[in-house]
Amino acid sequence: MSIYNQLLEKLKQYKQKYYKNLLLKGTILTLALCLSAFTLINAVEYFGNLNKILRGTLFFSFVGLSLVSFYSWILIPLLRLFELNKPLSNTEASLQIGKYFPEINDKLLNLLQLGELNKSESSLIQASIEQKAKKLNLIDFKTAIDYRINKKYLKYLLPPFFFFLGIFMIFPQLFTESTPRIVNYDEEFNAKAPFSFSLINNELQVFKNEDFEVKLKMNGSAMPNEVFLVNENGRKIRMERKAGSNEFSYLFKNIQKPINFYFEASGFNSNNYEIQILERPNLSQFTAFLHYPPYVKKADEQLENTGNLVIPQGTQI
Repeated sequence: MSIYNQLLEKLKQYKQKYYKNLLLKGTILTLALCLSAFTLINAVEYFGNLNKILRGTLFFSFVGLSLVSFYSWILIPLLRLFELNKPLSNTEASLQIGKYFPEINDKLLNLLQLGELNKSESSLIQASIEQKAKKLNLIDFKTAIDYRINKKYLKYLLPPFFFFLGIFMIFPQLFTESTPRIVNYDEEFNAKAPFSFSLINNELQVFKNEDFEVKLKMNGSAMPNEVFLVNENGRKIRMERKAGSNEFSYLFKNIQKPINFYFEASGFNSNNYEIQILERPNLSQFTAFLHYPPYVKKADEQLENTGNLVIPQGTQI
């Protein structure tokens, strides 16, 4: 390989490092932008309880912003790194190198122009090219690019990263509740209530024809004055409030079949519940063996389905 070709190879290495540096910078900026936007749209949705149109606007805005930043700052440098898109020309690279190394200035550019001229001028200027290339070949062009310069862009990434991490650890609901609503922007979601419905009953089971009392406790920063039990027919039944507390109850009488219901208070609904019916066990048949004591001089007996017995003292059943 001639000295001139070695110079061209070093120029190629410079361009590769140039795009790797752009890729590193682009990754930092893309992460910073996407992380900041993700935190912002979740906060807007969480505190705003937006409708479907506004949630869709947030979703597609975030997707569009992510795609544009990824394309501009990551994909393009990546394609040019592998020469799948129009890469940096030798002329452009030589101008950048000339600015970084004062001793090179325009010498590298002139040498490249001379090399192009050599293709049509045969070997008349070959010796001159090799001589000039020998001097320039002593310089490592890649040193013109320092990856450490990208540290200055960390100021755009670290604050949103630690802000996101802090919120996620202290107040994860901002993301766990808002993100699903934004992603599923076309679905209806009930507004978040300032209180919660807590069913006190451990089990919702009752024997047929018996009564069952549903007990409910309300928790939260703002308590409703009234709570309704809504049955499967949509009928609202006002629940009785326990004096001096946030507990409510309602008594179902003589239950004949399973009952589906939910709670409603101040326009907010709870989950759905079901009271299950249990059948009492029935004894269909039983047999009693009677072994009488000797003093009665009576033979042992076997009785079928007899519930009431009058027997002598000492009888074994």
